[in-house]
Amino acid sequence: MVICKHNGGRFGNQLFGYSFGWLLAKALGCALQSYQFDCFPNTKEPLPGPAFDGPDEHVTDTTESFDEIVRRCTGKRVIVRGHFERSEFYLPARNPL
Repeated sequence: MVICKHNGGRFGNQLFGYSFGWLLAKALGCALQSYQFDCFPNTKEPLPGPAFDGPDEHVTDTTESFDEIVRRCTGKRVIVRGHFERSEFYLPARNPL
């Protein structure tokens, strides 16, 4: 399971954090749990998939590639907290987003 934590910042930063969590949950084939954006009520809806009880893996703003993050997080409960404003995370998935 990927859990997106509210990490402060304004709306755009929060949207990057949510989008990154969504992409990571899709890549890991697991559930997504997130806080809700006032303007986007569907962000509170969980993304279905298996959930893991642990161990926890914390992902914050990083210089790792997306593939490295996926490898590190496979089979773990993932806590996402950050802004993740790097285009290389999103360009390959711009249509599904």
